[in-house]
Amino acid sequence: MTASAETASAPPSTPGAVQRGSLDKAKKSKPFAIFDFIWRRIPLILGVGIPCFLLLSVPIRFMASPVYKVNAKVLITPNKAPSINGRDREIIQGDVGWFSRTLVLRLNNPDVLRAALEKVEDSDRPDFLKGQGTSDRAVFRLMSRIKAEEIQRTYMIDVSMQGSKAAGMANMLNVVLDTFIEKLQTEQARQYLSQLTYLKNERTQIAGRVQKETDNLASIAQELGSNVFLSTDYAGHLEKLRTLQNLYYDAENNALNLSEKLNESRMDQQDISKLSIAPFADAEVSNFLGINQMEQWTYVETQELRKQIDGLTNDNSDRINVEDRMRSMLEYLKVYKEKVATDTRRTFEEKRAYELESEVIRAKNAYESARGFADTLHSDFEKTSEEASKVAWAIFRSSDYNYGLTQYRSRLSSIDIRIDDAELEAKAPLPVLIDQHAIDPDRPTSNNASKLQMMALAVSFGFIAALCVIFDFLDSRIRTRQDLGAAIGGIGCEPIPALHPDGLEEPNFVSVLKSSNPASFAIRDFGIRLVTEQQRTNARIVNLVGIHEKTGNTALVVALARALSSHGFRVLAVELPTPRPGMAKIAAIPAPHSLPSGAWAAKCPDPSSSADLLPWVPESSEDDIRSTLDKFLASARASYDLVVIDSPSPSCSDIAHEIAIKSDIVALVAKQDVARFQQARAVVDLCTAANVPAITSLLNFSSPNPLQAKTLHILETSMAFTTRLHSEVLHRTKSEVVAALEKLRSRISGKS
Repeated sequence: MTASAETASAPPSTPGAVQRGSLDKAKKSKPFAIFDFIWRRIPLILGVGIPCFLLLSVPIRFMASPVYKVNAKVLITPNKAPSINGRDREIIQGDVGWFSRTLVLRLNNPDVLRAALEKVEDSDRPDFLKGQGTSDRAVFRLMSRIKAEEIQRTYMIDVSMQGSKAAGMANMLNVVLDTFIEKLQTEQARQYLSQLTYLKNERTQIAGRVQKETDNLASIAQELGSNVFLSTDYAGHLEKLRTLQNLYYDAENNALNLSEKLNESRMDQQDISKLSIAPFADAEVSNFLGINQMEQWTYVETQELRKQIDGLTNDNSDRINVEDRMRSMLEYLKVYKEKVATDTRRTFEEKRAYELESEVIRAKNAYESARGFADTLHSDFEKTSEEASKVAWAIFRSSDYNYGLTQYRSRLSSIDIRIDDAELEAKAPLPVLIDQHAIDPDRPTSNNASKLQMMALAVSFGFIAALCVIFDFLDSRIRTRQDLGAAIGGIGCEPIPALHPDGLEEPNFVSVLKSSNPASFAIRDFGIRLVTEQQRTNARIVNLVGIHEKTGNTALVVALARALSSHGFRVLAVELPTPRPGMAKIAAIPAPHSLPSGAWAAKCPDPSSSADLLPWVPESSEDDIRSTLDKFLASARASYDLVVIDSPSPSCSDIAHEIAIKSDIVALVAKQDVARFQQARAVVDLCTAANVPAITSLLNFSSPNPLQAKTLHILETSMAFTTRLHSEVLHRTKSEVVAALEKLRSRISGKS
């Protein structure tokens, strides 16, 4: 037992072990125990239901009528259909079994049945539908007659209809199936129509996004003035730039070389022009054939003329003429040679000047050409570099657009394929078809006698069962240990069986404790639990509260005191104010009378045990009891190991209310089939509000239950163990018992 908890029952093989509950699990109202209800009410239900069923079975034989049944079969074809993208498509999405069960459930759809009724004339309908039109009544009557179920290990569904007459049933069932197939076909077309609408809308949106991305690329091309950036291969632009750069470098190098050559030609022109050309002219003149021939001819002629004047005097006119002629010839030769030399020199100089000038011109032209080519390459390089930079930036800007454009086009292609597939699927045949139509039966298949018998059975037993359920659900009487335990959130202590109608209030109760009947074992089990709690928490004040009158609380207190004292414990049994004091009678002691020293002075020893008894003195003043209660409890705590108090319900007595608040352990005592669950809850709420350390419950006058008979061998084992434990501790002293309990508790704690 813990604070606001209960000393619950452990397995019978370990008496004294505590299975603690919690007030958090306590119920505000009595729970409905279905198994207890069955075992308790089954005789009544059978006793009333069987005669009613037999009485109703007699007219059933005259009410039975023939039943005609028509059947049709629906076939499911779980094939695969090829799609445009080349992959096979499952016609039935998901599990075929689920699809089949879904068809079974949908076959009786009210819309399908109403549409089928609209197609059948009233004269062609079955007898149970004539004159009904398409009303809800006709729909539900038709729904109740049609039954669909799967045929195991096949892809078929069996659809059947029953009626009292065969006419019109086959036609009605066939129309229902045709309408159902049409509905499926319409749903498929509508499903794919909505899908196509969605896909086409999505395609339009994506096409708009593609156009937007294209416009973005066009704006970049417009800014760039070129669309070369659309080629995402930037390596071509880099290669072009690299080629122009190499050509430009080569052209610059060539221009520099030609510039040097031009300068060299000009310097050569200046320096060579200063050189004399005379030696070359003289040499040329010397080698001139005409001059040589002329000199030779002049020489020959002068020799001939000299021969003519040989022997002539100097003043000879012939001589003089010949000499003049010779001088003229030599002079002419000289003049001619000088003229030739001058002309040759001039020619060489002009030729040299021409050659030098032409060389300079060629060098200049070559340089200017190379320079122009280099400048052109430089301009092209600059333009290409600028263009490459713009293209690179355009490629960077257009990369996102190109990526989005690629994604959109890919998705657009997928959507186009999906649209084509959806258009084909919308027109594809259903995977469901009518394999076998219904035909009119020529003889009845059965009669409705069995159905009527089932209805009679349901009425016969169901009516009395419903009354019993309602009665037990509203009945708040405590019938079992579990009912009482629900009030405290635990299972409570072992119930005390009733010995006879007077219960434990028999004069020879001492003989009961010494016997081996279940009541003795239950009382001793309760005592062992109290001793265990007393050793664990030093609890000494145990208050047994009778939650109503005649719970046998007084006899239980006396029996418990005697059981505890037989083990060497100092026990005081106290009887609080009650309209019918009975402790003196039960303990077979003289009835106390008014004492001048107060009610607490009525204490006397129990003649049958070592316990002390304090019966209630009827003439005692409750005010005196209330004023001295704390002093009495303090003295009792110091003098006794346990003080067991017989107390009525706190709602009946102020003293009982105060005692309950000041107790260490409160045990709710209830009589089976008499105590109310609300009475137990009232005491529990009071103890909870007062923070009573521990609460438990005990069901007195417990009658045998059929459910307990099923566990008789468990109870017998518990009784045998309790008897052995009692025989072992009976002759021991209090200290030995306490030591044994401490050892047992240590073992239990170690196992847990």
